[in-house]
Amino acid sequence: MTLVSLPTPTLVTARLRLRPFTDADADALYVRFAETPVSESEEVRPGIVLDFDAEGRIVAVEILDASEHLAKGTDLATLSAA
Repeated sequence: MTLVSLPTPTLVTARLRLRPFTDADADALYVRFAETPVSESEEVRPGIVLDFDAEGRIVAVEILDASEHLAKGTDLATLSAA
């Protein structure tokens, strides 16, 4: 097996606008990547749901029981987009 070093990603001026919605009481996180209407949703793992547009592109992700899926120490009450 050959390991290849990939270049470090760079930020572009037109940054992706993420819209995170959190509900700490429900232990849920919803991140919207685009305003495109959702045509289909698929639970890819228990508690992880991807929303797709009509062209099959991911437009959002929902994480239920987020405290079980996210890194330890993640606080949904203070989560914000980077």
